[in-house]
Amino acid sequence: MTAEQKDNKHYLRIFDQQMSLYEHYARKNGLQSKSLFILLWLYYSPRGITQKQIVEKTYSTKQVVNASLKRWREKDYITFLESQTDHREKKMILSPKGQKYAKSIIDPLEKIEEAAFNSLSVQKQKAMIQLTDHYYQALLAHMQYYFVQKEAEKTTKEKP
Repeated sequence: MTAEQKDNKHYLRIFDQQMSLYEHYARKNGLQSKSLFILLWLYYSPRGITQKQIVEKTYSTKQVVNASLKRWREKDYITFLESQTDHREKKMILSPKGQKYAKSIIDPLEKIEEAAFNSLSVQKQKAMIQLTDHYYQALLAHMQYYFVQKEAEKTTKEKP
């Protein structure tokens, strides 16, 4: 294994540990990690967000998103808004009860994240943001290319 491969594996282990921390936090708050990320999107979308947008933003299936939304709808945590321009499109927002629920989970998480981030110097914070964004953009591009290639291979194999 090359030094670059070792560094890549090391980074991925750290990333996995970081994601596991969010999973742990979610479970300690009675949620699965996907539900936590869905709740974050609802919380930070005060003008509303559609189910389709949540699916796209979280890379979740419609079924996973729908299951969380259904539970929260039953608890009166979300309210539906009908679009002024497209009556088929329904945006969701957190109800006052849902805002209180989300705040009780998200505010402590934000404080934890902020404390961890502030343990870095300002220079390291900026570098981390820049590098993480660059890595995400590169990963997204390579992953999209992979799926295009995979679909092309599938199509080629299916042709007689």
